[in-house]
Amino acid sequence: VTSTTFKQASGIGLGRVGIRDWVRIESQKSITAPNLVNVLNTTQEFDTFKQISDFGYPQETSEGSASYLDNKIALYQRNVTPVEYTLMFGMTRKAEFTDQYGQLMKFKGDISDAFADLESLAIMNLFNNGFSSSYTGIDGTALFHTAHTYASYPTWSNRGNTAGVDMSLSYAAVQSGLTTMQTAKTARQRPMRFREGVKLIVPPALRWTAAAIINSAGRYDTANREDNQLKNIVDFQVEEDLSSSTAWFMVDRNVKRTGLFMLRQMPFDVLTTQDWDPKTRTKYVACYESFVCDWKMAQRTWGTSP
Repeated sequence: VTSTTFKQASGIGLGRVGIRDWVRIESQKSITAPNLVNVLNTTQEFDTFKQISDFGYPQETSEGSASYLDNKIALYQRNVTPVEYTLMFGMTRKAEFTDQYGQLMKFKGDISDAFADLESLAIMNLFNNGFSSSYTGIDGTALFHTAHTYASYPTWSNRGNTAGVDMSLSYAAVQSGLTTMQTAKTARQRPMRFREGVKLIVPPALRWTAAAIINSAGRYDTANREDNQLKNIVDFQVEEDLSSSTAWFMVDRNVKRTGLFMLRQMPFDVLTTQDWDPKTRTKYVACYESFVCDWKMAQRTWGTSP
């Protein structure tokens, strides 16, 4: 940033600028997307996540007979490496001198918001890329798939209806998606059990449809306005970073159980050089953060892309 920046912004030609304020185009940073993932911290170069099976059902034992020995089975393993992101700007000595009202220091807040939106985009890219075979998770399949594997155990689906068919958003489709979620089993074929309800995640284009489905006292799609049975089971969240206008998703309300996570290595920080570079008479402000978004299980997520 040079003094010319201020001159252009203020419309004043030569001389001391004295700009009082800049009216910046700013976005309201996302604060909802982080609520969809479990935030983990690490000081390691990378972390390893290992998926293991649950126990099976207890077995009937005859008196005097040996007890059945069960065991947890190793399923999959994945290394996850955080990525470092940096945003930086420089200001000349003359720009700081002619900046009478501290406009340059406000840039730090803008950068902080940009990092917050980067996190939101990274989280929502789990959903944006969730149907692509190019973005696979710990079990080697896409996040939303009709044939997730459990090593040698039976496959299961978390995409579309019980037949794996994608559906447009409607009251009946939400019911069908919930049924698909509740028919998913663990590796040892025990029900997943959704006791805390689910969260419906939609793009802006589906906001009003979702509101009508979830918030109406009665079913909007029935002539006699039947009671809305989804009202206390499902709530919804609108995310602008979703790339599709038709895809929609559901996850367990308890995000710690979904397996979606953000692995944070270095939290957002601001580093300002203390001295002016004598060659360029410039001071730099560097902001950085290190994290990655990934998933270690998909059992409590569901998606459809009609």
